[in-house]
Amino acid sequence: MGIDQVARPRAGGRWARAHIPELAILAVGVLLRLSMALWYDARIGWDFNAHWPHIQYIATQHAMPPLTFNATAYHPPLYHTIAAAVVALGLDAGALDWLSALWGMLRLVLIWVALEK
Repeated sequence: MGIDQVARPRAGGRWARAHIPELAILAVGVLLRLSMALWYDARIGWDFNAHWPHIQYIATQHAMPPLTFNATAYHPPLYHTIAAAVVALGLDAGALDWLSALWGMLRLVLIWVALEK
């Protein structure tokens, strides 16, 4: 490796230096989501008692609950359907904390990519 190769910065390093504020914001967002997954118990949330029966209904009945089931029956079904699949695998509400944290991190990256475009 010659001296000219050592002195020349690599493209990845140049890109990272040009995006320090964005990387810092992303890092803070990821750390916040990880902290919530690690230390916050979703079961103490004010709406857990509505979402959890909805998820269990889908997991056990393999169908969407009727609209008269509870207030969450009107919500878009994607979260509850994926959560029911996780619960059907034998995981509990703690796994849903991690699932939400991972989705939140992915959402941060997608927002950044969209703003860059």
